[in-house]
Amino acid sequence: MVAAQEPPVLTFWERNPPFAALAAAKLSGANIAAKPDPKATKDTVATLTFATGEQLVGLPLILRYAARAGDRPSTLFPSSPLLATQVDYLVDYCIASVVSGSSLEGVLTALNEYLAFRSYLVGYATSLADVALWGQLQASPLWKKHQSSGKLPHLTRWWEHLATHPECSAAVEELLAMDSKKIKAAASAAAVANACGQVGEATASKGAGESGSFDIQLPGAEMGKVVTRFPPEPSGYLHIGHAKAALLNQHFADMYQ
Repeated sequence: MVAAQEPPVLTFWERNPPFAALAAAKLSGANIAAKPDPKATKDTVATLTFATGEQLVGLPLILRYAARAGDRPSTLFPSSPLLATQVDYLVDYCIASVVSGSSLEGVLTALNEYLAFRSYLVGYATSLADVALWGQLQASPLWKKHQSSGKLPHLTRWWEHLATHPECSAAVEELLAMDSKKIKAAASAAAVANACGQVGEATASKGAGESGSFDIQLPGAEMGKVVTRFPPEPSGYLHIGHAKAALLNQHFADMYQ
């Protein structure tokens, strides 16, 4: 029996998840394990490490491997040499150019115009170029602002179509679930909710034991043999004691008839 081969591990800075790489792997059926590097910084480059110790460094290389390593039929790389070359070019372009910065607006405007009469970046099906661009936009904190501006209708239409791919949404969900800050925040919120629940239960229990009650009895009193006196008349102002006496008189009169 042949032992199962360990999948290569994709490490990255958790604040810059490799959405495109994981989505491409899911689209092609490639087996890749994603794991954020706790020591990574903003300068850390995504790296795919194999059991042999060999590595692929950088998203362009990792994307190409992910597209080719799976056993599922896909359109990530067209069979046409010309279209495949265009895909290669656009993968490199998107990874290098669609990044946060002063030039991002110009790049997005150019892509919007390019997609005016196209459903996909290359050909007539989702290619690795589409996945690369989608991943860069998904990771960009500025994309939502540009998307909601209304100035990029063609790019927004294209984006919304790509986002409906189950593999893309699954990649987003899986990678965001690895965010340590969100995990800690969720754990903290759960702890606070649990503590509040315990305090609430204790308070309710204590309150139930200490709540006011009219269940007051006179030790040794017999039915029909209790005489109540008139409460003292208020002189000038009605004191709280006067009201209390009147209520107690009425209570015992009703209880002992």
